[in-house]
Formats: sequence, structure tokens, C-alpha cells
Amino acid sequence: MAPFPPMPPMPAPPRAGEVHSNGCDEGPVCAGRSSSSINGYTFCCPAGCQSCAVSSSQTGYSMTATCVCIGGAGLAQGVPSPMPRMAPMPPMPTMAPMPTMAPMPPMAPMPTMAPFPPMAPMPAPPRAGEVHSHGCDEGPVCAGRSSSSINGYSFCCAAGCESCAVSSSQTGDVMTATCVCSGAGSAEGAPAMPTMAPMPSMAPMPSMAPMPPMAPTPSSSGGKVVSHGCEEGPACEGRSSSGVNGQTFCCAAKCKSCAISSSQTGGVTTATCACANRAEPLAPMPTMAPFPPM
Repeated sequence: MAPFPPMPPMPAPPRAGEVHSNGCDEGPVCAGRSSSSINGYTFCCPAGCQSCAVSSSQTGYSMTATCVCIGGAGLAQGVPSPMPRMAPMPPMPTMAPMPTMAPMPPMAPMPTMAPFPPMAPMPAPPRAGEVHSHGCDEGPVCAGRSSSSINGYSFCCAAGCESCAVSSSQTGDVMTATCVCSGAGSAEGAPAMPTMAPMPSMAPMPSMAPMPPMAPTPSSSGGKVVSHGCEEGPACEGRSSSGVNGQTFCCAAKCKSCAISSSQTGGVTTATCACANRAEPLAPMPTMAPFPPM
């Protein structure tokens, strides 16, 4: 890269038309004294000044020079005298002490909380209508054995069982008890648990026919009813059903377990019935043809 060309010299300032001197001598009398020169003008303190501070500047056609004599005879010859020493600051008045704060009054004791009322006893479960026992003895024969009692029933392992685990529970009116003997009684005297038969193979599910399109039917209230797999009206007497806006919906008579949902939006009532268990056996699924070779 080529070097930059030299910068041209700065033009000289114009000759001063006005010269303002503050405590300075000017011109040839400054020979041999501490001085300052600017644009052809020379400024210095008066003769006899031991230490002189000179400053000069020019703005346009106006030049200003200031000379300050710090010591010597020059102080008596019109040189500005130094600034007088400031008087010391008067001492700050002593601050009055803060008043003593009165003590806080004692806090009133919290009121005694009333005791909670006793909880009402839980209602007893209904008497069991069905009792399912797995490997248990039941009733008075359990006297003196490790047993479990629930809702008036006692269950225990067979006589001679050294270590017995008993569990019992009740859901609605159905009670279930299970006894597991892990001692001598499991081999002598206690009935052995029957071997569980293998589960039968499940028949393949038949192909599901496509759902027919929804056919809106007029309701008794003047709106429309959209039904998915439901029967409606008097045919639902004695079955699990759901009603909305005067309409009653249920699954078919052969359905053992039915899930029903019904709702109304504006003038349209929608009901859906899903049958989980049907009484008749399901037809086998058709055999699927093999895929052609790739």
C-alpha cells in the first residue's frame, strides 16, 4: 500500500485586530523574562515577579493574554493579587439525641380455638348378598385360628395350617375372601387349590359391518333425534337406560352390559349405545388371505 501523502501545513491565524491583556507586559520588555508568544505577540509578567503564569489564546481577530504573578515585588505593581484564603467553616451544631421510643404494648393473646366436632361414624356396608371364598374356612370353625372378619363374616385357613395369609374385601353386596397357607397345613389336611384350566382360545372377531348413516328422526318435542345403536321409548322399560328431554334410550334386549350417552344441542338430541357383552356367541372371524410374495 502506497504511503499517505504529507498533510499540508495549517494556515497561520489572521493578525489580531483586538488584544486584551490582563496584568501582562507586552513586546520587547519581555526579553529575559518568562513569557508566552502567539501570532507575533509576546506577553510576560511585570519586572520583579519571581514566579509568573502566562496564558494566551486567539479566536478569530481577538487575542487574550492573562498573567498571574505568584511572588515577588511584582505584586505591588498592578499584578492581580492571589485569591484570599477562605475562612474556616463554622463547626456544625451538635445534633440533639433521638427521643427514646416508647415500648410496644404487649400483644393480646390469641383466642382459644373451639375443638372440632367429632366426625359422624361411617355407615356400615350392606349385608353381603354373594360370598366368594378361595381356600378359606368360614364361621365358628375359625375360633382360635388366625382369621379375618368383615361385616359379620369370619374367614381362616384350614386346621393345621402353621402360617396363614387371609385377605377379605367387599364391593357393594359382593364379598371376596382369599386364604393362602404357607405351613404344614398346606400339605396335610388343607385342601389344595385346584389347578386352573387353560383359558379357551378366543374366537376371531368377525368383520365389523360399516355403520349405517345417521337417520334423524323427529322427537316428541318437535326437534330431531339421532340414534346410534339404541332402542327408544317403551321398549326400554326394565333395562338400563338414559333419558333426555322426554326421550328414553337403551341397548337391545340381548345386551348384558350397556354404555349409553345422550345429549341435546339446540333442537337435535343425540344418543349412542355401546353393548359390551352380548348373549349370543360371536361368529368367527373370516380367514385372511395370505399376502402375495414380494
